[in-house]
Amino acid sequence: MKTTLVTAATIDPITVRQAAAHLRVSGHTEDEYIYGLISLARQKVEDDTGRILYTSTWTQNFDKFPTADELKLAYAPVQSITSITYKDSAGDTSTQTASEYDLDAKEVPPLIRLGYNEVWPSDVLYPTNPITVTFVAGYTGISLIPSALLHAMKLLIGHWHENREVLAPVKLMSIPMGYDNLIASYRTGWF
Repeated sequence: MKTTLVTAATIDPITVRQAAAHLRVSGHTEDEYIYGLISLARQKVEDDTGRILYTSTWTQNFDKFPTADELKLAYAPVQSITSITYKDSAGDTSTQTASEYDLDAKEVPPLIRLGYNEVWPSDVLYPTNPITVTFVAGYTGISLIPSALLHAMKLLIGHWHENREVLAPVKLMSIPMGYDNLIASYRTGWF
């Protein structure tokens, strides 16, 4: 299973001003550095939980269709499935019609289930990453992002802001106390 970001979120869930307030930094001299920390913290929380914090588009590749009736997606929440395509052994690409499958976005991890009386294609598939699911993932509004995940980001931002130099590797690589507790109940099945 390989996931690839196609279209990134257009905004981060924490603004530079919110992060600066958390850090107790006044003025704008560190804005660029803080912006970079916000992006890193969002990526870390997403990587550790499998939850995408704001709307973005992804592809996920599979080597084969499952023997069961469902495909598991790597990230939650999923807003929609854009397409499911597969490549046969001759290299020809086909697209599943939307009526052939259903998105169960309430499951964690989200599932793509076969529609009623449908079966996965039985074609001999191309040897490398023949199935591609393109989907839109992420919370649809910042107010919908769980506050625990936003606070986990702030803990990381504060830790990295305080420990920017590579003088104490153990301290620099450590995660702030409480981070794991904040994200624990938001981990999806893959993480």
